[in-house]
Amino acid sequence: MLTQDEARALAVRAQGFGLVYHEPVDVLRRLGAIQLDSVNAVARSHELTIFSRFGQYDVTALLDRIYADRCGFEYWGHSASWIDIADIALFQHRMARMRALGRGATTVNKQVRDEHADLYAEVLDRIDAEGPLTASDFAGVRPDGGWFNHKPVKRVLEDLYDQGVLMCAGRGKGFTRRYDRASQVLGTAAPDDPGSDEAAYRLVVRATARLGVATAKEVADYYRLQRWKAPWRDALTAAVTDGQVAETQVAGWCGTAYADPAALDGPLTPPEHRPAFLSPLDNLLWDRPRVKRVFGFEHTFEIYKKPERRRYGYYVLPLLAAGELGGRADLRYDRHASVLLVQGLWLEGATADAVGSALRCIADHLGADDISLTAPAGSVEADVIRRARSN
Repeated sequence: MLTQDEARALAVRAQGFGLVYHEPVDVLRRLGAIQLDSVNAVARSHELTIFSRFGQYDVTALLDRIYADRCGFEYWGHSASWIDIADIALFQHRMARMRALGRGATTVNKQVRDEHADLYAEVLDRIDAEGPLTASDFAGVRPDGGWFNHKPVKRVLEDLYDQGVLMCAGRGKGFTRRYDRASQVLGTAAPDDPGSDEAAYRLVVRATARLGVATAKEVADYYRLQRWKAPWRDALTAAVTDGQVAETQVAGWCGTAYADPAALDGPLTPPEHRPAFLSPLDNLLWDRPRVKRVFGFEHTFEIYKKPERRRYGYYVLPLLAAGELGGRADLRYDRHASVLLVQGLWLEGATADAVGSALRCIADHLGADDISLTAPAGSVEADVIRRARSN
């Protein structure tokens, strides 16, 4: 049986903290999928997820590796995600289901096909002729002398993306998706679909390795296998039978837990890693009940709440230090002034050194010239900012 401390250490190790990476895209390879988000209060979530593990890096160079060098692709992983290109075959069944309006497809997919069937050929013809296009590129005159309506075209593009007919060739201004034929994005034809059973099996094994130790539903949720109605329970049973996943127990957890067999061989202690503020959408934080059970940390994401209903703030980043979640900061990067604004700070057991170091690291990554505490400050908060500025 694993102790709570050992389970927590396995979770942090499995998420790639404390490793030495050759390049930033290796973090994607380690995690399998990284959730995308357009909010840019500090930096975009996917950029922060890589930063918290790799440290400072050139974001433009990373995007080139993802898109131009085809190290990753965009699709529905956990949510809208970057996914390791090595796993693209495992998502072909999802695309096939979307084409057939099967499990995973929504009423929106059917509705757009019913209402805008005439747009599909026109959209594809323009992309074939002009190359990657954004939805806004379709504003203007249609070949028949009419006008493109931006909203229906965007829905058609998104449906073709869901089907795997189009893929994301990169991101334009304002994080807008640039669509192109899948064969152009991949540089080859899409791989064969291994089938729902095989895809579920391999994703279950990958998810377990990236969680360290988890409940069955947590394993399924990493790649949203339940949402896609994948046969994940049978896949998990088969993976245990084959020795690809190990059954275990964790003190204080109810029922069977599942772990990466190699991880159980140790070490079962937290990895050495630098203190880091995590994106609120970081893989480690995807499952809030799991975060509460494993780390004893109440993670909140209040961006969609009215200001008066927020407990902490708009964009609050939890702190990971010494294998523990403790402390958080409401941050915003003022790009015009080149200042990292600390709009709220809660130590919650974290040391001033750890918080100050993490603030300095993220400020350096952003290129901020200064760090400013805009929230009401006591002596502890002031000391943290002093340490951050002096690092």
